[in-house]
Amino acid sequence: RLFRALQQIDKQIMSMDLPVISHSEPIKSQPVLPIAEALGESNEMIPLRQSVNRICAEYVLLFPPDCPILVPGEKITESHINTILSASDNDSQLQKTSNSAEILVTR
Repeated sequence: RLFRALQQIDKQIMSMDLPVISHSEPIKSQPVLPIAEALGESNEMIPLRQSVNRICAEYVLLFPPDCPILVPGEKITESHINTILSASDNDSQLQKTSNSAEILVTR
């Protein structure tokens, strides 16, 4: 029964008109700090466009399917910023602490 239920859910999801965010290649993560350290550091909110090479202090997830774009402790790249802005422009749901124009970074 579980298998059939999952097949039904897949069919329903595939028939939905969901926004698609695509990249030419996967974003390469650059962990710099352990997650616990990044969450425990003194943090500040800054404009997203000014965050290149800073260390992320929040989870940034793209929903659906809840794929992490950034996790605390990762170095923010131009690709991360472009993906977040693209998701915002396409009405995708970003799950993060701040609004789409800002991001929480370590000091």
